[in-house]
Amino acid sequence: MAKVLRSRSGQDREALNRELARLPRQMTTAITQCMRQRNMNRTQLARAMGVSPGRVSQILSGDGNLTLGTLAAVCVALDSRLEAKLVPNSSASTVTATADVPVPAPVSDQWQALAAG
Repeated sequence: MAKVLRSRSGQDREALNRELARLPRQMTTAITQCMRQRNMNRTQLARAMGVSPGRVSQILSGDGNLTLGTLAAVCVALDSRLEAKLVPNSSASTVTATADVPVPAPVSDQWQALAAG
């Protein structure tokens, strides 16, 4: 990724930095809203993920690197799925990607390892 960043203009780097700041906030907001809908607190989410409450706090702080593995473990614990939507900055059309993939339950050791990050 560093090579890509070096070849980008200053304006592109600024846009990338904005997205890198926005995406974690968007994800943690979605996770928190889902938790509220399910009347689930951080301790309960941690138990469902097989991680410590401290790890859940790290995830919800948005400061750490939210990997796909971590997001998948959160989805399993919340009995939800993640849908990604790319929305152009201009007023062009929206692209949505969803995947209906069966999710194993209960959370396996593999998911716990990924969530522990």
